[in-house]
Amino acid sequence: MSALRRVPGVWQSARGRQSWTSVRRLSSSPITQANWGFVGLGQMGYPMARNLRAKIPATDSITIYDINESATSQFAEEANSAGPGASVTVAKSLRDVSRASETVITMLPQPKHVQAVYEEFVAGGLDKSNPRLFIDCSTIDVTTSLEVGSSIRALGHDFVDAPVSGGVVGATAATLTFMLGASDSVVGKAQPILEKMGKRVIHMGDPGTGIVGKLANNYLLAMNNLATAEAMNFGIKLGLDAKKLANLINCSTGKCWPSEVNNPVPGVIEGAPSSRGYQGGFGVSLMAKDLKLAIAAADLAGAKLILAEPARKLLYLFFLVYTFFSSSSSPSKIHSHPQVTPPTCSHAPVGYHRGLPGVGSTAEFCRSQVRSLTMADDASKPRICVNYVAGRYLVYDVNDIAYLRTTWHMCGTLFGTLPQAQQQNIFLGLPLELMQEEARLLVDQRVAMIVDDSLAHRDAIKALSETDKADIVALKTQEQDKLMLANREESMKRKEAAIENAKASGKWKNKPAKVSEASSSQAEENSLFGSRSDTVIEDASGGVSEELASTVQRTSPDDGSQRQYIIPMASSAIGPHSLRIPQEAEHIPSPPDARYQVYKHLQSLGYFMSPGLRFGCQFVAYPGDPLRFHSHFLVKSLQWDEELSILDLVGGGRLGTGVKKAWMMAGLEQRDTGADEPEGHSVRTFCVEWAGFG
Repeated sequence: MSALRRVPGVWQSARGRQSWTSVRRLSSSPITQANWGFVGLGQMGYPMARNLRAKIPATDSITIYDINESATSQFAEEANSAGPGASVTVAKSLRDVSRASETVITMLPQPKHVQAVYEEFVAGGLDKSNPRLFIDCSTIDVTTSLEVGSSIRALGHDFVDAPVSGGVVGATAATLTFMLGASDSVVGKAQPILEKMGKRVIHMGDPGTGIVGKLANNYLLAMNNLATAEAMNFGIKLGLDAKKLANLINCSTGKCWPSEVNNPVPGVIEGAPSSRGYQGGFGVSLMAKDLKLAIAAADLAGAKLILAEPARKLLYLFFLVYTFFSSSSSPSKIHSHPQVTPPTCSHAPVGYHRGLPGVGSTAEFCRSQVRSLTMADDASKPRICVNYVAGRYLVYDVNDIAYLRTTWHMCGTLFGTLPQAQQQNIFLGLPLELMQEEARLLVDQRVAMIVDDSLAHRDAIKALSETDKADIVALKTQEQDKLMLANREESMKRKEAAIENAKASGKWKNKPAKVSEASSSQAEENSLFGSRSDTVIEDASGGVSEELASTVQRTSPDDGSQRQYIIPMASSAIGPHSLRIPQEAEHIPSPPDARYQVYKHLQSLGYFMSPGLRFGCQFVAYPGDPLRFHSHFLVKSLQWDEELSILDLVGGGRLGTGVKKAWMMAGLEQRDTGADEPEGHSVRTFCVEWAGFG
């Protein structure tokens, strides 16, 4: 972010696929016989490229490329049938575009696509003797844009970020607003080109500032979209006419772009996507992606976007409902169909599970995702402290442990013990150790923060004055005295109860007990917690001595040999002084990506996951709390193209069947996402159960 300076100007990134246009080094004068390149003919890129071709001289040429061959073929056919104009060539590769063009415009869906395209440009070799101008109109993160721009400028070429605002409607009508991030020397070259595809170009400042302006605008747009949909739905449900309500809003203080231009209710705005069956609009998954980018940019600057994360989850929830329940991605239409019955998918043949066993329909899958997404963060609840100690992730607070188990289905592993009583190891207690995947998920979901335990304590202790230290010692001594007196009172109560029981059973006798001082002292030494009186001493005749039982050995609180020390179970304070915990540590767990994604996938479906070492796998998956359910699956994560030997396959299947579980293989499917699909990987699962030979 150090490269960004606040300079007057604005420019927004294009929503949709990115496009490339190449032009000769441009001045403000008309250009003839120029070669242009355009990459990304999606919902935004296609009309932008069409408007560009219509406004450049017929003597120019434009080279187009998209992984969707039907889009490039359609564009070429449309250009040929439109009559005279710039010639159109469909490139076979990205390198063909960069070599043939002087100006390249890109309009792509996600940061990874932008990075891949520009890496291919750089790898193809760009002739420094023929300077080129690259214009990226994609909505991506600031870091990726700066990195891509640096790689292009290092080869002697110009690069600007110019995301757009106006949506598909603006792209079609050539009324887009471009938010330009470029050095002053390049603005004059880029602006005439952008004006061929839009109505307004606002220079925001140096490279990267266009992306910042776009993300800020889209953050506000997302809030307005959701608020407009809810306000319209609210009014309609209470009997208002949709058009009258929209007219009222648009002449009042609630007026905004979604209410006036892109109203989500069908029939209110002619030509809006909602009036065309919700076709051609900006996908909610892309808006969720933009919010994710805005959150990341805000985090870099230390700015808080309180509404962003709940809105992002809600938008992605809309996408799931659209995908599995409905035929529309509009929030308004989803609001009006609360009783939609989701479809179910047919089951795979018996003995072969394609997908996750136990989730028999898309409806159940969607419901599980909804459960995961609607676990909204409680703003009033501070983040859980996960203490990093000697490479392990530990939780000490019993309330946090209960919360993780009930809300996040995380059981962890208890391993706390008492060094003076090794037999206590069979009853392990606090702290709770989390798997790396568990700790990482909690950090990603902003439920927990990693605390370097030793560093936090060391820094806190260094900050204490001598007076503070004396106060802490006095407080600890006071706590120990209170504990000792409380234990003594509890011991007296147990002794009295034992005497009453002995009297009731007829074993009570008023005779002196034959217990020597030495034996009493020996018993005292063998006791872990000092003097205990919860057993009644019998005399030589088998009775109990009332005189001895009523005698209480009183020990002064100043007797250090009888002191019991309180060890705090949570790193929260040192004495009366709060322990200052760093907001974030550098020990964020980094489990292998495939393994982490598989864990997240199963955990989001409601499974309780535990370490699988005892079964020779990575995870053991339980359908419910392990205290109530047996596990169903032995899980092994794999890379999508990772080879699996037949011995491992047979061994896993035999082992799973032998312990009455299914052996599950899971991995990340490598696939290209379309413009309206959510970013991320698709986790695929397969299960093997041993059936025998022949």
